[in-house]
Amino acid sequence: MPAGEVKDRQPVRFVRNSGGDLFELLVEYRVVTTIPTEDRYELIGAIAKKETLGIAHNHEIGRLTVEFDNGYSESGTGGNGIGSNVLTYLGKTEDRLPWRQWLNVASLPPVGEEQREGYEEAKSLSRAGLRMFELLRAPTEEALSGLLEQHGLLTGVEIYCLKEHALHLFNESGEAQPAGFRGKLLRKVLASARAETRAASDALDLFRVCHLDRVGQEPLDRNEQEQLDWWDGQLGRD
Repeated sequence: MPAGEVKDRQPVRFVRNSGGDLFELLVEYRVVTTIPTEDRYELIGAIAKKETLGIAHNHEIGRLTVEFDNGYSESGTGGNGIGSNVLTYLGKTEDRLPWRQWLNVASLPPVGEEQREGYEEAKSLSRAGLRMFELLRAPTEEALSGLLEQHGLLTGVEIYCLKEHALHLFNESGEAQPAGFRGKLLRKVLASARAETRAASDALDLFRVCHLDRVGQEPLDRNEQEQLDWWDGQLGRD
């Protein structure tokens, strides 16, 4: 609840009804009389619509990670922009998720050295699940462009999601070769699958559905890494 009177453009401190605040929280409300400019749309989880006078929901997904003093951290996403997610969280009471989970984690004793390895592994799996949710929920075009622009190699989860997007387009179009999967992106998948061998199967399936005309020529009597080598000579470089 606000600790003082809520006024336009004046930050006000919010506190827990029961006292014992978890952290310092200041919220500032602003009454706007004009449409926000494009450089500010992310603050409200929206995107400018150039064709019409207005704004639209921003499909860019924002993930929020809370780091606790005891060494634990919790990540979550509502499938919306970060501004929209934060406002959603602030509108919930402490007996609902994610606040209930955060309060439970905050009350745990510090992570011990003997627990750290297992906790880090569990956290890695949890974040992989969040990444899968984010990519599969995103429009295909945005998922492709985002992963193409991303620095470094792709993870196994990201390759799996690209394959699922390609299969969805394949089935939706009546089993036609999906468009939009540029050679540059597929080569990034190739390099990533060579580095993370567990992703090789999903990478090969992605190449097959994106290049239906080459599937009949693929040598199936080779292991996955040798098949990746064969596809190296088939993928474009655009």
